[in-house]
This record gives sequence, structure tokens and C-alpha cells, in this order.
Amino acid sequence: MAASKLKNVVFLIASGSRNLGGTCARNVVERGGKVVLCDSVSMKDAGEELQQSLGQKDFMFVPTDLSQEDDVRSALKLTKEKFGRLDVTINCPYFAKSSRLMINVKHVPEANTNLSGEMMDLLFKTNVTSVFNVCRLSAELMAKNSPDSNGQRGVIINKSHRLAFNSSLAPYSMSQAAIIGMTLPMARDFKDLGVRVNSIATGFYRYQIPFMKGAQFQKFLSMMAFPYSLGSEDTFYHLCEKIVTNPYMNGEVVKLDGAVNTSFF
Repeated sequence: MAASKLKNVVFLIASGSRNLGGTCARNVVERGGKVVLCDSVSMKDAGEELQQSLGQKDFMFVPTDLSQEDDVRSALKLTKEKFGRLDVTINCPYFAKSSRLMINVKHVPEANTNLSGEMMDLLFKTNVTSVFNVCRLSAELMAKNSPDSNGQRGVIINKSHRLAFNSSLAPYSMSQAAIIGMTLPMARDFKDLGVRVNSIATGFYRYQIPFMKGAQFQKFLSMMAFPYSLGSEDTFYHLCEKIVTNPYMNGEVVKLDGAVNTSFF
């Protein structure tokens, strides 16, 4: 894609400073776009590294608790002040700690798990509440844009996961299904604003399974249909780019997973 298509387009990227969000930020700035990256205070070091690499003219990192409305509004206010508007929001929630709801194996007691209510709350706060907050508040700001020739004022892309469709990891799968479930209703709710909403249901990336090595890793790769590899973070960005530049794509969930078979999870 020609760099001019993203020149001066303003992005808000929420979460994922060390992985997908950071990759998207780099690609956007390299193509002439502007980026505000919002992530938790714990990701401040990663955000500052990106700031040093990308410079202050076209990039800004804002420590943000995305589950809190006031924090998100503050980040959007800074976006408006620095770049004048918001064109595209990409949500990259990355909290993936989960287990099955309950396992009770009498002969292997160390394998037993019982997911706590606190962990469930954190999972949904990070992966669902935060995404919902960023979407609805981003749409408010996008609604102030002048429409383009198609009547469009903005684009929202939410990262989800293909485990929403086929997995026994109920808690995490439920959180991803919630993101997928809000896609079409939100696209229809925002129709009068001229804001499109889509989701990318990703497969697996190396940062998600850093502990796997050797034979265990090769067995994991065998679940892939083709290609026999984990996802590249750049491929996620490239699909985001295509969604942004395709004005007819709306209310859609796209699997980006190499046709992985997750029935083993």
C-alpha cells in the first residue's frame, strides 16, 4: 500500500505496547500516520522506548487505565489536542491468563485448578470492559470529524481470538466471544455516525507461548493447517491496514489464524 494512504491519519492504539499494539504503532508512523498509544502504567517502559524510537512529532504514549472512563476520556482529549482529531482506533487487549473452570483429577492432584472469581473479574475488566470503553468513547470523538466522500468519520478494529470459537478454556474464550459479539451490534449502532467496526480473531503469536521449546513447540505447530508457523505481528498490522482502507468492510469478524485446530485446548 502506498504510504500516502495513511499520511496524517490519526490512530489511537489501545494496549499491546510490547506486541501487536507496538507493531501497529511502528507501521503507522513509518507510513506517515499519527499514533497515540494507550496502555497500563506497567507498560510505561515499552511506551517510552517507542517514543524514543518514533519521536514526539507523530507519536505519543499515554499511560491509561482503559477500564476507567475518566482515563480513556483523558487520553482522547490529549489525542484531540495533539493531532486535532481521531480517525482510527485499534484495540489490542493482551491479558490471556486463564484455565479451565474446574479440573479435579484424583490421581494427579497437582493438575487440579479452580479459576477464582477475582481472576475472572480481571479477565473481563481487561479484555471486555476496556475494549467497550475505548470503542464507545472513540466513536464520540470520531463523530466530530467531517465525513469523507462515503460518509465515513472513523474506523474501529478490535483484536479478539479464535479461541472464542473452539476451546475448552471457558473463561478466556468467553471474554473473546464478548468482543466478537459486540462487533456487529456496535457497527449497526454507529451507522449514523459513519463509524465502521470490525474484529480480527487472531491465532497464536510467539509472545503468547514463550515457554514452549523443542518437541513441545513442534507439536504445537502441528496444529496449524498451513503455514506451519505462528503468526507474525506484521500480518496483524497488514490486515488492520486493509480494513482501514476498504470502506465497505463493516460488522465483520476475520480469522487470522493459519486455520489452526484449537479443539485440543
